[in-house]
Amino acid sequence: MKETAVSQSSSQFQSFPHVSFAVQHLRGDVTVLSVSGELDMLTAPRLGEAITQARADGPHVLITDLTEVAFLASPGLTVLIEGHVDTPENSRFGVVAVGAALRSLEMTGVCEVVPVFRDVPSAIETLEPRSKQKDASPAA
Repeated sequence: MKETAVSQSSSQFQSFPHVSFAVQHLRGDVTVLSVSGELDMLTAPRLGEAITQARADGPHVLITDLTEVAFLASPGLTVLIEGHVDTPENSRFGVVAVGAALRSLEMTGVCEVVPVFRDVPSAIETLEPRSKQKDASPAA
């Protein structure tokens, strides 16, 4: 399994009641948007704003990490579907989820539409273009 290096640019989005966002720019064109807290009808629009803001730098791969999300309601699911559907043609979008968030994605069938992974390295392995993966590999 490849090790993922974090670059120097890492920033914290604003924290709102019941939800917070952080973004990490990893090697290459991979950005991870980490979400913690609850995604419901009050906080889901903030997720949409965070996805838009994370895409502002034009990452080729945007991974939304929900491993710290304790509650994922239908408005949050809708935002994730929109994030996937609105992905630019030359980019990729995926979600990392476990626990309650994963159960919501599975029970509603969202994982049939949006690529869902159990950890960030798996998401990068699948979503990052093969040519980028080869470029990041050490020379033999």
